[in-house]
This record gives sequence, structure tokens and C-alpha cells, in this order.
Amino acid sequence: MLKKILLFIFCFSLSFALFSQILTLDEVLQTALSQNLSIQVIKLDQQTAQNNHQKGNAGLQPTIVGNIDYGGSIINARQEFITGSSQNVNNAINRNGNIGVTMNWLIFNGLTGQRTYQILGLQKETTQLSLRLQIENITANTIINYCNIIQNKQNAKVLVENLNISQERVRIAKDRYELGAMSKNDYLRAQIDAKRDSANLIQQLQQVKMSKIALNQILNKPVQTEFEVSDNLPPNVVISYNQLLENLKTQNIQLLLQRKQSDIAQINTQITKGQLLPSINFNTGYNYANAVAGAGILRTNQNYGLNGRLTMTIPIFDGYERQRNIQNAIIAQKRQQANVEQTLLDAETALAQAFEQYQTSLQLLKIEQENVIITKQNLDITVEKFQLGRITALEFRDAQQTFLEIQNRVLSLNFQLKVQEINLLRISGSLVQ
Repeated sequence: MLKKILLFIFCFSLSFALFSQILTLDEVLQTALSQNLSIQVIKLDQQTAQNNHQKGNAGLQPTIVGNIDYGGSIINARQEFITGSSQNVNNAINRNGNIGVTMNWLIFNGLTGQRTYQILGLQKETTQLSLRLQIENITANTIINYCNIIQNKQNAKVLVENLNISQERVRIAKDRYELGAMSKNDYLRAQIDAKRDSANLIQQLQQVKMSKIALNQILNKPVQTEFEVSDNLPPNVVISYNQLLENLKTQNIQLLLQRKQSDIAQINTQITKGQLLPSINFNTGYNYANAVAGAGILRTNQNYGLNGRLTMTIPIFDGYERQRNIQNAIIAQKRQQANVEQTLLDAETALAQAFEQYQTSLQLLKIEQENVIITKQNLDITVEKFQLGRITALEFRDAQQTFLEIQNRVLSLNFQLKVQEINLLRISGSLVQ
């Protein structure tokens, strides 16, 4: 049994050192931001918005089209002229052709074109913010997953130490049982507890593997790719609530997105009001036409030249449809402004709650770190007493489990603090600069 456990521990130790490269957090973040598929999709949307931000797309530039038309017919004709003469023509060939260029320009339509162009620019900026939001999400998820691997590794190391303690208990129990100083039941109980600790270690190693698979997905790598991470969590940053709150008002991405939507709603109101103004359209072109007739008075007919037309359309009455549209646009603008204020309030509330959780976790961590020292001293004394037969196996196990639980709580709080730190930076818009 001892050889099997030692072999298991040896294989576990090798799993942390072989077949993989050590990736730093910076390297992982660079890979995630360059390879993640979600970011690539947002970048494509950004290119579309950039392409749409053109004056022609807003109707601010004229449209010019050319046309070429050519056709003909073969007919049988009987024609009588007012002069009294007549003619019969069989298989008369008629041909006609037309070549022209036409320009159409909406010169004025209540500044709708200019304001539409402004909206296209805001939509482009919105996609840029969406890209930043996606980058922020990927950054946060990458850091959390990276730190989760570290925590799982640390938990595994704690379980290795715990298994060593259990194995030492088995050794002591075996010696005392052979000397007749301990019952066989206590000896068997020590072996059962050691096997349970081995099972816990196996499950923890599975968690390490699962967390690596999750990170590989974010990095857009084959899910079974082997790699290693640092042994310790990244150092905590110094966090000032007042600074976070100040950053939130100007950098929170959800708030910035709502403000862009508010700007768009305001411009839409202006566009709707512009429907009350007249529109002016200018149309011009050059045309060349030629016709050849096989029958009739005119054998050929040719004309060419410029043409133009200026048209003004004045809205007079449409059953108050425009007024209704204006009222609805104003309501939509007010509604969007309320969304901005609500988003700001929600973000400030989330920041305050997250900061309180962060402060509480700091206090709990300090207490648990002190408990680690105390419970370790207690465990050392317990081992000595157990060797001397002064305490029961149950008391030994209780001290061992208490030490293990305190260690796990410290690791959990360290990871929780890192997650809370990332959450605070995300809410304030400070995670990605």
C-alpha cells in the first residue's frame, strides 16, 4: 500500500513539471486577445461599421448612373399620308438607340443626411466600445481562469501534504498495533482515512485538468494542450474606492454605451423634426438618341443634349403623422436618458457592494492566516501526542482536518480576493486601459 501511494505522489509531482511550458499571465493575456474568436467577430463588426460611415451612405453625395439602350424591329407596314400618297413596306427594319448619363442630388432634406452621417459615426464608436467591452470580458475571464488553475494547484499541494500526514498516521498506527498498544480497529481506521485522502487528491487533480481545459477554450487552443502556470497568484493591486468611483463615471463601458445611444436618440429627434422642412432635389443629365425607320416620313431621327430639373417638395398636411413621430422621438430620447441615469446608479451600487465584499474578504483573510499558524502548531503537538499514545485517533483526525480546512479557506479567500479585485476594476472601467 505504501509503495502505491508513494508512486501516486511521484506521478502527481511529475504532472506539474513535465510535458508543458510555463505560461505567464501576460503571455496568456496576449494569446487570448489575439486568438479569441469572440474578439475576432467583434472586430469584423467594427470593420462593417467603419465601411458604413460614408457620406454617400447618408445621402450626402449625388448618385450618377449611365444607361445604354439599343433595340429594333422588323415589320410589315401600310401607311397613308395626309398628302394622299401611300406606301406598302414589307420587312421594314426599325432601329433605335439611346445613351445617357443622369445625376440625382438631394440638395436639402431638413439636414437629415448630415444627421444620419452623425449617427453612422456614433454607431462606429459604439462598435469600438463593444470591442472594448469584449476585450474587457475576455481579459477578466482569462485572469480568473488562470488564477483558478493556480488555486487548484495549491489545493492539490495542500492535499499532498495532508496525505503525507495521513500516511504518517498509518505508520504510527501500524507500529503501535504491532506492539499491542493500539487496537486493530484504529489501525484500519487510519488506512481508511488515508485512502479517502488519496481519493480527494485524485479529484483535485481532475479539477486542475478541467480548469486548464477551460483556459484553452478561451485561448482558442486544442483543449488538451498541456501547459503550466505560475505557482502563486498575481500580486494584489492597491485599490482606492474614491478613485474607482471617479473612473466609473468616465470609463464604465456599459455607461458609455448608454450615452452613445442617448446621443443617437437625440439626433433621431432632430431628424424627425426635419421632416417638417421642405426638401430640394436636383436632377440633370446628358442624353443621346438615334432612331432609324424602315418605313414612314422620317428615315432617321437623332437628338442629344443636356436636361435638368429642380424640384422642391413642401410638406403641408399628413394627418398629423409628422407631429406624432416627433412626439414619439422626444419620448424615446427621454427614455434613453433615463436608461443612462439608471445604468450609472446600477454601476455605483454594484461598485459599493463589491468594495464592501472586498474589504470583508481582506479582514477574513487576515484572521484565517493567523489560524493557519495556530492550527499548524496544534497539529504538530497532536502528532507528538499520538506517537506517545496520549490522544485518540479521532482527536488526531480532528486536528488534521481542522488544519486542512483552514488552509483551504486561506487559498479560497486569496482566489476570491483576486476575483473581487477584477470585478471592481471591471465595474470602474479600469481593467483595460
